[in-house]
Amino acid sequence: MIYFFFNQMKYNGYCNFNDIKREWGKLWVGKRRRKDLLIPVENKVRLWHRKRERDGLDVLFRLHKSFSEDNADIVAVNMPFNVAITKDVNLTGRWPLIRVMNNKTELIDFRHKDEIGSTESDIILTAISYAFRNQFNSTEDKLCIYDLDKGKLITTTRSSKDYSILKDTIDDFTVLIKTGRFIRVMSKQCDKCTYSFLCKGVSK
Repeated sequence: MIYFFFNQMKYNGYCNFNDIKREWGKLWVGKRRRKDLLIPVENKVRLWHRKRERDGLDVLFRLHKSFSEDNADIVAVNMPFNVAITKDVNLTGRWPLIRVMNNKTELIDFRHKDEIGSTESDIILTAISYAFRNQFNSTEDKLCIYDLDKGKLITTTRSSKDYSILKDTIDDFTVLIKTGRFIRVMSKQCDKCTYSFLCKGVSK
């Protein structure tokens, strides 16, 4: 839905919120039959369904309010990139949004609040910035995360040190893949994992 909105803005110059709601309805309802949707309101599944629907529309309303009238020139939406980062490894991914606002180039990623950690050390933002600078031989003016829950832009920057950390991290993972090793990171999901016995060093 985020990409639908920005593609509408890119090609039409506007996106009516009613268009967003119609597209949201297509995606949310999908191929469900009428009888599948007509669940008694007291049913917990129905209540969960309605809450998700309401929360999703709230996010889209904030997105529309934030971006629909800012007159930015949208350069790319969900655009793939593929750039060399080491001799043997290419960095691939997508730029969620590249736009020019007041002659300033902005790279924007979109996250929910529970997906936002430290913007200064966020490696995905580093990768987005690195790929942009290498593919376009240019430097972005703003690197941002848009908080979908608050409807706010969080701006950060990247330096040569950040790109060195990115390359070192990728080098480390390349070694791990080639040697068939992995890093143990324990979490609350471990008890649900079929292979947790490998991490714990015991036989099954």
